[in-house]
Amino acid sequence: SIPEMQTMTGTGVDAVFPIHRAFEMRGTLFHEIQAHKLALQDLGKAIAINSSRAENYFLRGDCLCKLGHYEQALKDYNLAEEKGFADTTALLASRGAVHRMLGNSQSAFRDFSAAHDLLDRSDRVGRVRIISFKAFCLIDQHIYDMAHDSLVVGLKLVDELINEKVIHY
Repeated sequence: SIPEMQTMTGTGVDAVFPIHRAFEMRGTLFHEIQAHKLALQDLGKAIAINSSRAENYFLRGDCLCKLGHYEQALKDYNLAEEKGFADTTALLASRGAVHRMLGNSQSAFRDFSAAHDLLDRSDRVGRVRIISFKAFCLIDQHIYDMAHDSLVVGLKLVDELINEKVIHY
């Protein structure tokens, strides 16, 4: 018997199910209901058994961030990137937020800029959000003119969204 496998019975068919997947699934569910401490436990177990899944590092990084453990979150986001996490935009935006919380506005700006470049042009809400984050980084660095210009671009996008909704209704 393989220690990380569990036999599933009572389903009419005996099936072998990797135990790390059970921890992954439960950790993901705990994350979804914002039970971050419980999610950390299960995601940590899943990673200890199978360290290859980038999604587990991303989710654990998100939990760590929400619990204020920014240094650890940054490590997990970097590992998620190394392991090929698919949603690069989400990864860059999340890691940018952690960089900013750690006081590294230049790295945060780089990640937010890269995330912005990956966004679909039609995702105006996402673009406004990322533009705002970039502006905060510029303000942190006392680059007020560029921050102002970024916020003006963001406000134009907000106006477009509002006008589109008004015309639609």
